[in-house]
This record gives sequence, C-alpha cells and structure tokens, in this order.
Amino acid sequence: MQRDDRAKVAHGASAADAAVTALQTEIWRLVRARFEAQRESRGLTQAALAAQLGVPRTQVCVWLREPGRMTVKAAARLLIAMGAELRCQVEERPVDGIKP
Repeated sequence: MQRDDRAKVAHGASAADAAVTALQTEIWRLVRARFEAQRESRGLTQAALAAQLGVPRTQVCVWLREPGRMTVKAAARLLIAMGAELRCQVEERPVDGIKP
C-alpha cells in the first residue's frame, strides 16, 4: 500500500470514528432528555428505572452519565422502559470515489 493510500485509509477511519462517536452521543442525548422529562413529569428515578430493567442503579447512572458507555441495546431498553422507542433512518451522503 502506498503512503498516500495509507493516509486516505487512516482519514477514512478517523472520519468513520468521528461519525460513530457523533451518533452515539446523539442517541445518549435523546435518552438522557427522555429521562429528564420523565423525572420532571412522573418523578422517575434512576433506582426505579434500574428496578424495572433488573440492573443495578449504578449501571443506569453510568449509562446516563457517560455517552460512550451506553450501547444501542442499553438505549433501546432504557427508552422502552420509559414508554418510548428509538427509530433510525439511513441517509445518502457522498463518499470519495463511490456514487450513491
């Protein structure tokens, strides 16, 4: 692999990593916002949510505090427990050298 090709691959990887981090952070933000709304409207607590999910309260605390620790599965479980669901869509975007 040529030096320029390695740089393109590395740039593609860093762009992909940034996109994944942005998506993970957005999912976390949405779950966190739902929890805050439920806390204000229904008095939902982390302990009650943990009991409903069958996990320790500390696990719910970690999910709600650290975006990088919340998996898609955890986000889905949290949202379902709060009476919501996560929906996603795929959008086309240009990729160097590949036509959509």
